[in-house]
Amino acid sequence: MPSHTPGPWNTNQAAIEQSIPMGRYIATAYSNGANDYEEDLANARLIAQAPELLAQLEAAEQLLSASESQALHTGNLALMGAINERLYGIRAAIQKAKG
Repeated sequence: MPSHTPGPWNTNQAAIEQSIPMGRYIATAYSNGANDYEEDLANARLIAQAPELLAQLEAAEQLLSASESQALHTGNLALMGAINERLYGIRAAIQKAKG
């Protein structure tokens, strides 16, 4: 499966573009009149942060994985359970983002 267009992305009105010279057009957040323009802009800002959000989620997954090993080593089962729960959700979100 192909990878997404590398970030960072930015917004130009409701359009989402790659933040490099001659960057690629990614998408337009357009509601076809169902939402107001401010909501379209908010949606575009959220979408434009997708590469950074994914990178931060992957970093959190690595940190929590290391913490899970430490919790297992020290026998802290409550912490291990909490970490496992978060890791499950994080890994699922990363998988959805990557396809």
